[in-house]
Amino acid sequence: MLARLRGWVVSLSAIDKLVASYAALVGVVGLVSLIPMLNGKDSVALWPLLLVSFPMSMLPTLIFQSDHISFQGMPDELNWLIPILVWAPVLLSGLIQAVVLRILLRRIDQHRRQGG
Repeated sequence: MLARLRGWVVSLSAIDKLVASYAALVGVVGLVSLIPMLNGKDSVALWPLLLVSFPMSMLPTLIFQSDHISFQGMPDELNWLIPILVWAPVLLSGLIQAVVLRILLRRIDQHRRQGG
């Protein structure tokens, strides 16, 4: 099993390895930031994830700062969900950024190989 996984990783292109490493970094920082967020350290714990997934992380940040999203109507029994509802879009934006990075790097590589 490990040999098959190692063979698969070795067969990846340099771009895919770079993007997979970035996505893994976003995932690890996201998981590490979730623990303090669940303990009530919302803005402090989210900063590392915001920085790692910048500039795409600005989208959920701007959306949450608008007046369109409010958690005041949420029942008190569901208050434990608020940190997860804030954390998940930021993590998702970082993972989407990894996909966008892969697309851009592949296009640049294709253009370079075609002699452009």
